[in-house]
Amino acid sequence: MTNQPPAAPPTPRDQRTIARESQRAYIRTVLDETGLSLRALAIEAGVSPTTLSRFMNEPGHDGLLSADTLTKLSAYAGIGWEPPSGADFELLARPNLPAELTAMLMKIGDNI
Repeated sequence: MTNQPPAAPPTPRDQRTIARESQRAYIRTVLDETGLSLRALAIEAGVSPTTLSRFMNEPGHDGLLSADTLTKLSAYAGIGWEPPSGADFELLARPNLPAELTAMLMKIGDNI
């Protein structure tokens, strides 16, 4: 039996990727459950159609939906979204934080 080194914790970028895929899966679930188009869902939930379209359809888009957008979608659809286990969504959702600062903030949060 060989000893494997412990797996490294996910980097902030990895966590953002996991959160983004979780949000995309959530949107697909809401679309399936409501039978609405992406645009109709956005309008009915009171969020920007462009926001949802860009998030779901632009492969290079690396942002996350805001907590406000997720709250509106959840309230409209009656389907909750939970951040992936171990992810600090409030930190992950902040746009344009340098990776080093994000990692430092996450580490500080672990010690509080």
